[in-house]
Amino acid sequence: MSQTLNNLLTLLNLEKIEEGLFRGQSEDLGLRQVFGGQVVGQALYAAKETVPEERLVHSFHSYFLRPGDSQKPIIYDVEVLRDGNSFSARRVAAIQNGKPIFYMTASFQAPEPGFEHQKTMPTAVGPEGLPSETEIAQSLAHFTAADSERKVSLRSPAGNSSRRISQSVERSRRRACASGMDSRQRHRSG
Repeated sequence: MSQTLNNLLTLLNLEKIEEGLFRGQSEDLGLRQVFGGQVVGQALYAAKETVPEERLVHSFHSYFLRPGDSQKPIIYDVEVLRDGNSFSARRVAAIQNGKPIFYMTASFQAPEPGFEHQKTMPTAVGPEGLPSETEIAQSLAHFTAADSERKVSLRSPAGNSSRRISQSVERSRRRACASGMDSRQRHRSG
């Protein structure tokens, strides 16, 4: 596993202080402020820890209130707004120095049939049956100067190689390349 991916997984492993209360560490990126994407990912992870496993996030809204300090831990206070038969709603406050730096409201839904507002996904080969970006690059190695390990695997089904201007749909599957990435929650939060 790459060091970058290992750092990301470490950031997502929040310390549970008590029910609905979590502590997250920050990645020092050389800035004084915390990277907003880190706060979103940690808040979403904290919220997901309080809902049944089968419920998936389907909507969330984030509000950045003030800059976070990358040298201090962040406390995530998860408030249960509602747990119904199909939906769960959570509000998460990210707190530093006793003040909220960020709020998120997230809604989670149990899998169930219903009206779809999108095109049906076309039949495609599963990710296991597709060559990874690294495998494709290796097959073309004689055209490249150097090889390097990819941190994220990008797999495109056949028929997606055309890059016509009129094409408005791109099909791809992305997955972090590491043996420790077997948790769906880590993929969704990261």
